This record gives sequence, C-alpha cells and structure tokens, in this order.
Amino acid sequence: MIAVLAVVLAVAPPDTSDVRAVLDHVAEAVITATYADLDHEAAALAEATAALAETPSDAALDAAQSHWRRTRQVWEQAEAFLFGPVAFAALDGALDTWPLNVVDLEGVLASDLVLDADLLARLDPTTRGFHAVEYLLWGARGEKRAADLTPRERDYLRLVTSALAADAHALHAAWTGPEGYAAVLQSAGAPRHATYATTQDALYELLMGVLFIVDEVQAEKLLVPLTAGNGEFAESQFSRASREDIADNLRSVIHVYTGTYGGDDGPGLADLVAVRDPALDARFRAELDAAQAAVAAIPESLEAAVTENPEAVEAARQSVEALMRTLEDEMVYLLVPPPGG
Repeated sequence: MIAVLAVVLAVAPPDTSDVRAVLDHVAEAVITATYADLDHEAAALAEATAALAETPSDAALDAAQSHWRRTRQVWEQAEAFLFGPVAFAALDGALDTWPLNVVDLEGVLASDLVLDADLLARLDPTTRGFHAVEYLLWGARGEKRAADLTPRERDYLRLVTSALAADAHALHAAWTGPEGYAAVLQSAGAPRHATYATTQDALYELLMGVLFIVDEVQAEKLLVPLTAGNGEFAESQFSRASREDIADNLRSVIHVYTGTYGGDDGPGLADLVAVRDPALDARFRAELDAAQAAVAAIPESLEAAVTENPEAVEAARQSVEALMRTLEDEMVYLLVPPPGG
C-alpha cells in the first residue's frame, strides 16, 4: 500500500494555487509584456520604413534595418506562447509566414495593381509580414542599398510594415483588459470556463507552447537547412539573422520557464518543477544553458555555417533536441499527468 501511494503522489498534479500563481504571472508579466514590447517596436519600425520610403538614404535604410532586427528579436521571444489570439486570429501567419513567396511578391511589384490595404488583404500571407519587410530592406543577397529601392518597392515596404505594426498592436490589445486573453488564462478553472475548464488545462497550454517552439527549432530551423546543406533554407536568410532568431526562441523558453522578463521576476514553470523534482529542474536548466552555448558557438551566420561548419549546427540541433526530449518525456508528465497516473 505504501509503494502504491508513493507512485500516486509522484504523478499527482501540482497544487491548484501554485499553478494559478504561475498562470497569473506568466500571462501578465511575460506574455502580455512581450506583446507590449512588440507593439512598441513594430510601431517604431513602421515609422522608420515610412521615413525611408519618403526620403531614401543609406542612413535611413540602416535605421530601418536596425528597427527590423529589434522588432524581430521581440517577436522571436514570443514564440514559446503561440496560442490564443495569435493562433485563432491568424496573426502568427500574417506576421511570420515562411517561406516568403518571392515570385509572387516580385509579381506584385512588377504589376500595375494599386498598392493598398485592400490588395494586401487579398494577397497570400506568404507575401507580407516580417520576411517581406526583410526582403525589401536587405534584398535577396543581403546587399540592398537605398539607391536600389524602386518607388514601387518603397510603396510596398510602407504598406506591409504598416500592416505588421497593426497586427502587432492587435495582438497586444487582444491580451489586455478585462476581456483580454491574459484574463482568460488567469481565470482558468472558473465555473463553466469556456476555454480552460481547469488550471491543469491552462498549464498544459503553456507547456505545449514551450514544447512546440523547441521542436520547431530543432526539426525545422536547424535540421532543414542542415539536411539541405543550403543556407537559403534558413528562415531569416536575407538579413542573416537566423542564428539570432533561434537564440531568441530559447530566451522565450527561458522567460516562460523562469518567470522572468524585462527585469520582472515571478513564478514560472520552474517553480512547479523544482518543488516536485529538483533534479529535473537542475538538469533542464543545464540543458538550456548548453543549448544556448551551442547556438552561440555556430560561427558567423547559420546561413553560412550549414555548409562551412555543419558540425557546429548539428551540435546545436542535438542540444535543442535534448531539451525537447526532457520536456516531452518527463516534464509534461510531471506537471500534467494523464488521468489515473
């Protein structure tokens, strides 16, 4: 009987109040705060590209590129929680569909179609968002200068960046206020809750968000260009920012796991894990450190490294895969055990 009780206790879910504390903090201080920063940076990017379109200069182009990198950094740090409005309002696709359809984009630029919001609404997401802006700012080979920007490109750049900023603003707004999604997550388990019947359901959503991006990093962002042996399969290839994207994805995992973001510190998933299995918490933190170090060790850019130093890319992929296995095989079961244990 004692042995059986020990097994049951080992897989019992965390205390509801502890889970609620994590949901409260992560929803507000991590997720909503990240989206607030995204909103701010995207608005600044739209201003910078509008200035570039109005008066092209290499200084204005450099400024717009810097704003793109800052906005991209915040977005990539939001990818451990691609659920809620970003999913059901199709904002993920509008902001960050990859690969970019360069053929269709160039077709639009070569056409006499009126470049306005109505046209953009009719176009496929593969011709807008972060990578359309990136392509216009850097060019196919990353060598764009202000003098290379045609009037048509400048008009489309202004259009798609304004749309990106509007989508970022809509995403932030969807998480704020008494009816926002932060409140939905924080009220999980309330009677007749339409989205999360229990706090465990909401906790599972957080865990799946983390697991999703870790899996995407190793299986798509690293493995696909590595297997192809071609840097053109890397996601942010025009700006050569793919390695930084991955580093920021890992930071996104850290923010949800530790409950830290922008100087704010509170309960995260780690607080639930450490109480129940301190060895697992220590090992997962070490695996996070190892994955970060392996990604940082990729020399220069991922785009070049997949052909010039594939061993470093594979080492990074294996480190991220180790994170995924720990999440999938141990952490999910520890925090959200199946019915009956």
